[in-house]
Amino acid sequence: MSADRESYRRRQEAFLGALSAGASPPAGFDVARLDATAAALARKRARLVARAWPALALGPAFMARFVAWARTHPLGAADSPLSDGLTFVRTLPSAARDDDVRVEIARVRAALRRRRCAAVWLPEARRVAVAWQGRHRGVGVSVVPPRWS
Repeated sequence: MSADRESYRRRQEAFLGALSAGASPPAGFDVARLDATAAALARKRARLVARAWPALALGPAFMARFVAWARTHPLGAADSPLSDGLTFVRTLPSAARDDDVRVEIARVRAALRRRRCAAVWLPEARRVAVAWQGRHRGVGVSVVPPRWS
């Protein structure tokens, strides 16, 4: 019985790899349907990240860029739309990150860290955004001018 379970586990891993990590499809599956399902799952991930990162989703070609990225970066067991978006935004060139996206980066880092605070420089506004995780009120953000201005 353990050989059957091992065989099933390997086939299941191959199937999930084809759906979420861009691996080659296992034998016996319709490639077109498997690709369509994988694309639908990547778009679903993009919608969840867009809901968690609204400023990032406003950027040019977010959906196409995220779907292409998601097809080669499988979602981890402990990942959430916040952490998935943070992993994605780290792959973007800094020119693609406007000040609103940078504020969201600070907000997400504060929500995901133990220290519960994060700061980020906003080059367009020439200010610093500080985000903190409150005990009962979620994440707050303050934008402050630097001392030298």
